[in-house]
Amino acid sequence: MKLTCIQLDWAANPVHRVSQADWEAKVWSTIREIASPNFRTGRAVLRALERASKAVRIVPWREPDPIQRMQKETRDNQEGLCPSGLGLAQAAPEGSAATMQVRPKAGARPGDSLVLFTAQDFRLADESVDSTLLHELFHCLRIALSLDKGTPLPPPSEITGHWKNSTVGKATGRDRETRNTQIYNNVEEFFAIVIQNIYDSERLHPLRRDHLPPTTANMDKDYCFAPGSELRWATLAPPLSNSRNFLSVWRHQIELLALSMRSFCNEIAPIDAHFNPIFELYAQRGWFLPGGRAVNSAGR
Repeated sequence: MKLTCIQLDWAANPVHRVSQADWEAKVWSTIREIASPNFRTGRAVLRALERASKAVRIVPWREPDPIQRMQKETRDNQEGLCPSGLGLAQAAPEGSAATMQVRPKAGARPGDSLVLFTAQDFRLADESVDSTLLHELFHCLRIALSLDKGTPLPPPSEITGHWKNSTVGKATGRDRETRNTQIYNNVEEFFAIVIQNIYDSERLHPLRRDHLPPTTANMDKDYCFAPGSELRWATLAPPLSNSRNFLSVWRHQIELLALSMRSFCNEIAPIDAHFNPIFELYAQRGWFLPGGRAVNSAGR
């Protein structure tokens, strides 16, 4: 797959413990994994970025392995560590480069974006590097299409709003997280995680539950890493891991995604994966031709 929209810029934010050659090789290796012909979601995101004709600049994240750093600081701190969030990877418009302490790019255009990315395997086993980068590239696609609004997205019900046992330093939820917890902060994170989960579903990987940071296996204080904590990323579980159930909870947002990104979702809807709420929406709305998964573009 030819990709002219993606540029690597080591000099914009170099790190000291990783060589430029190693970082660049790992970034391109991750992109090739996303572009695998065996998994259609990743290729759809990359094709859409190419069609958008905007630049995506990938630069190093200053901290190559923030989770290991936090675990080390926790072991050295008998009080435990209470971070306000985890910096692992982040996408943003090019206009935000200076505020993110990244060297600005000369000649940047509206719709261009950047991704802070370590290319190191900083996730636990339940969320891989390619899944993380795919999530950020989808944010870049929304930026390229001038669709990224950052509209706040409250939990859809009281039961989905339970979140207290997280590492967020100022969590305000009323109860501990459950399998029904759904906290996305804003609609852009919701959209990115839906696409990320369809991608992970194709790869038979666990699904990401929401946009909360990890919890710990042996937390003894709310929101803090106790010394020696094991970090755990919450995975989407039944009943919400069922596409039809997920659509019933988040139907309005998924319809917004499908209607605002029609050509892109036409590529995602036919994907045969165990989690694909966009397929469920198309099936319920009669947007497929009879007898199969071919999209009836004329009928929309």
